[in-house]
Amino acid sequence: MSVDDSPSKQIADLQKRLVELDRERADVRAALEQLQRQVAASEAQTATSPMADAVASPVLSNTEKIALFRSLFRGRPGVLTSYRAGLTVAERLARLIR
Repeated sequence: MSVDDSPSKQIADLQKRLVELDRERADVRAALEQLQRQVAASEAQTATSPMADAVASPVLSNTEKIALFRSLFRGRPGVLTSYRAGLTVAERLARLIR
């Protein structure tokens, strides 16, 4: 049996490896904490400046604003198409159900 294969040598090698792994673990943990602090600082900065991501919108005339509003809030076809002035909401709904 050679001296290099002795259990004492293997124990020493494994203990040395554990020390190296502990050191590596501490380094990885420190790097992880630093990255987490950077992310938290970035999120805090974004939260304090809500207009940071805002895109400048063009200035629209009143006519353009009305046209945009109407295009965005146009009703669905077939819904309340039988509207007549003077009918109550209940009467309009009753006509839709028929």
